[in-house]
Parts: sequence; structure tokens; C-alpha cells
Amino acid sequence: MKPSCFFHLSGWWVFLLACSLSACVTQAPTASEYTGMALVWGKGGGVTGKVTEYVLMPNGQLSERDAFTRELKDVKTLGQAETLQFFRQMTSLPASFHRPGNMYQYIKLEKEGAVQKEAVWGENRFTPPAEIEALYRQLQSLVL
Repeated sequence: MKPSCFFHLSGWWVFLLACSLSACVTQAPTASEYTGMALVWGKGGGVTGKVTEYVLMPNGQLSERDAFTRELKDVKTLGQAETLQFFRQMTSLPASFHRPGNMYQYIKLEKEGAVQKEAVWGENRFTPPAEIEALYRQLQSLVL
């Protein structure tokens, strides 16, 4: 017995309906689309001048940013409590400073692309506050 044409066509309708419904699902913005607040940290310098940079968004999305193309690659997603703790630590840190050396590390808080607070260090005769070094180590442990 030949299959009914109705059943054959109804499969297509189900497929089209599923495709159109999946297009309606809203998703959180990706790191490359995000323009709100972000916690950014990294390190760079030396002979090559290579910079490694990471971006943490308030929704917990952690990405690595390419220093040349500025494109972001998702690394992982953190829990809300852990993410909030990192943002709280950053906002409570002492005033911004800029003391880079040949090799340097940094942490900054960005809002809509503008730097709100920034700590850059690496100069041989400068020791950053302990809480800044501790936060940097905690952030780096997420990506190692």
C-alpha cells in the first residue's frame, strides 16, 4: 500500500513550524554583541607585544578577546553568585592606576565600551595593592 500524500506533506508542515518557532526564541546577547558593563582582564607586552584578554559579562558569560580582531570566543559560563562576587570585588577596589612595565597585567571595568576603573601594573619598582593581585589571580584561575 502506498503512503498517503497527506502524511507526507504534514511532515513538511511540522518541520516548517518547528523552524519558525525556533527563530522566535530570544537568547542572551553574545559577548561580541554586548555593550553593557564588563569586567576585563589580561596580560601582555614583551618582545612580541602579544596581549591575552578575557571579558566577563554580568550574565556570567566568559570570553577570550582577540587583541587584533577584537572578536570574542566564548570560553564558559559562570554562575550568577560567582559572577556577582567578581563585579563586587572590582567595584570595591582602590582608585585606578596605570604603572605598566615591559610585561604587564591589568583589570578594568568597562561600561558601554568606556573604561570606568582600571588597574595596570608591571613596572619593576611598583607593587600593586594585594587585593588587586588577589582578584587578578582569581580571574586567571578561571581560564587556566
